[in-house]
Amino acid sequence: MQFSSPAYQQPQQELPTQAALIDIKEKISAPEYKQILGMENRWQSASAYLQTVDVPLKDVAFLISDQTRVPIRIDERALEDVGLSVDVPVTCALPRVAAETLMILMLRDLDLTYMIDTGGIVITTPEEAESNLQIRFYSAEDIFRDSHPDFDHLIETITSTVEPESWEELGGSGSIVPLRGGVIVSQTYLIHRKLEGLFTAIRKGHQLSTQNYESRMFSISAYADKENATAVKLRGIPTTAKIVDTPLERVIDKLSSQSQLAMFIDNRALEDVGLSTDTPVNVDVKNVSLYQMLNVMCESIDLTIRLEGEVVVITTPEEAERELDTRLFLVRDMVRYQRGTGIQNSKREVSVQFDDLIEAITTTVEPESWEELGGPGSISPFYYNDCLVVSQTHQVHYKMFEMLEQIRKSDPTLLHPPTPVRSPRPQPPAARQVAPVFGQTGSPATTIVPRAAKPDITVVTYSISQDAALSIEKLQALTEQLKKAIAPESWDGDQIFADATHSGVFVRQRRDIQKEVAAFLAKHGISAPVDADETIPAEPSPQDDFGQQGNSGGGGIF
Repeated sequence: MQFSSPAYQQPQQELPTQAALIDIKEKISAPEYKQILGMENRWQSASAYLQTVDVPLKDVAFLISDQTRVPIRIDERALEDVGLSVDVPVTCALPRVAAETLMILMLRDLDLTYMIDTGGIVITTPEEAESNLQIRFYSAEDIFRDSHPDFDHLIETITSTVEPESWEELGGSGSIVPLRGGVIVSQTYLIHRKLEGLFTAIRKGHQLSTQNYESRMFSISAYADKENATAVKLRGIPTTAKIVDTPLERVIDKLSSQSQLAMFIDNRALEDVGLSTDTPVNVDVKNVSLYQMLNVMCESIDLTIRLEGEVVVITTPEEAERELDTRLFLVRDMVRYQRGTGIQNSKREVSVQFDDLIEAITTTVEPESWEELGGPGSISPFYYNDCLVVSQTHQVHYKMFEMLEQIRKSDPTLLHPPTPVRSPRPQPPAARQVAPVFGQTGSPATTIVPRAAKPDITVVTYSISQDAALSIEKLQALTEQLKKAIAPESWDGDQIFADATHSGVFVRQRRDIQKEVAAFLAKHGISAPVDADETIPAEPSPQDDFGQQGNSGGGGIF
């Protein structure tokens, strides 16, 4: 089955006018874009399971399609280019998990990937996916909260931490440019999913209070909540095990069954280093967490673990370094304020504090794992959110978290900082302007009148709640209703506007009108974020990746 389209030949005729070109876009491009978004929404909300041994790929694709009700087809030509066919055997054992996670793990074993078009899921090669990039716009004004945002800083943070080799600066195919309060990105579907997670994590970080600061980090995974819950559970299940010459596959099956956690053995990675699922395992541990037990077991046979959504993946250290996780570490308490005073540092001082913290991390936490010494890990400050964006292995992330936690516990001024205040600055006199006033004789006179106050404009991204199913068409219609119902005379489309996006509504308006906008959208399942000026409590502990008490679980595993 071939999926390449025949070459399109432009008929010899007069070029359409600009108005006609716009009409063509509305009739052709928009429906296709909406159809792809609809297909993505269906796929991202679906789940599936597999229990297959040497089953042809074409049959596995049918099994997943049947469970998800999403069409799946195989790009035969692309597979032939790398010496594969639709009959390549697939062995995969996973309980019901997110269909997206299952597909990623199943195809990675074959060095394949997938993309999404108007017809559904297309199983293909990484090379073919990189030649069919998707273009997305990401609004960013609410992320900067600055009248002079530095888009170069945002772009540098993204391209240095989210799949760096996929961007054109390092020879990849992806590109990113600033535009109208955001960035336009051309990338593969799976990298777009990570970018969505990055922007979500940054916005979550904005909501943290500076009071009673606690160690936090946010995953950019599309299934961050499930991933975090899995990490907490791994560290909350007490385990006692004595295992003697037992095949790895059998041990993992039993651990998965008793812990009720999805576990997956990366067969391809194991084969690359001469191991298999039959490799014998020997472990003897008492009263440790399941996470510690898995680490001890894996280290004994030169393996490691990583998380892919809600799935615990058993793989090699080399493969884990190729599939790094990107997380945000909030360090506002360590860089933004003068120690013990609550007075904000200057921009220069904040930059110095970030540099010192990064140097401390990269020279003490697995130094050889960072790019400065030839490792795969990268770390970048994002000044607008007072956070570190870090791409590293699961184990290094955990060690970083522990280091920051120790610093906070040893310094009471970090755990209980004074109320933040700004350094005192002299207030300028009120701005004034001269306005002409005409007397009875008609001769001009002058009087001093105060300059009108500048409207308090804010930018807010309103997000669709999980239980609200709204298509892009409905969001666009709702946005038009919004502009007609609330302060209709104020929307100029330039300084004051409301745009529908695939995840909600992006609004730039006066602060007082934003309150009406929030109430209007809330009635339609589109949540209004907490006002940035308010003190926002930290999120519940299940949102944290590490350091929180999880499910206590049962007793011994073996």
